[in-house]
Amino acid sequence: MKNPCLAAAIEELAKAGIHHPQIVQGGKHLQLRWTSPTGQLRVVGVSRTPSHQQAESGRSCMTDDDSKNRFHPDNLRMDVGEVRAIVPRKIRRRREQFVLVPGIWKERLTKVKYAATYRVALHILMRDFETGGKLFTLSNGALALENVSRWQKWRALSELEAAGLVTVERCNRKTPQITVLLTGGNPADL
Repeated sequence: MKNPCLAAAIEELAKAGIHHPQIVQGGKHLQLRWTSPTGQLRVVGVSRTPSHQQAESGRSCMTDDDSKNRFHPDNLRMDVGEVRAIVPRKIRRRREQFVLVPGIWKERLTKVKYAATYRVALHILMRDFETGGKLFTLSNGALALENVSRWQKWRALSELEAAGLVTVERCNRKTPQITVLLTGGNPADL
């Protein structure tokens, strides 16, 4: 190789156990790319030519000081914090929630045809609890978090309405408004 910086970088990577990194032509610098043992893409920029400061000081592209050498094995290791995925607080809270399913709902849901209807039913029961039994809207975005598409939502609402568990107020091109029936709060409902 004609580029001493690139040769030194590849040599240091080989010492760290990384062989055959991908060499990519960047705008100003060359890039060395490789995949870490955990599957993360790693990229390091390498100068096409030694910088003026290095040329004046007489140093090569790679320093002898291992603490500053970014290709040294100690500097290539990942911190424990990088390995763990950070779960956002909102998702953590959603995972801690639970839904109480009334017995009448359980009986009637055994007759539904689609799995998405169960997901919509659980979401509706949760929203009913949050709103205190009042009328609420059922948006597509909220159900997208439950992996329910807008078409599955409408099909599920039709099934739940046919089972006598909810009433749906449909307005043209608007989010439907839901009233939950038979939650056991009123003995006259049963």
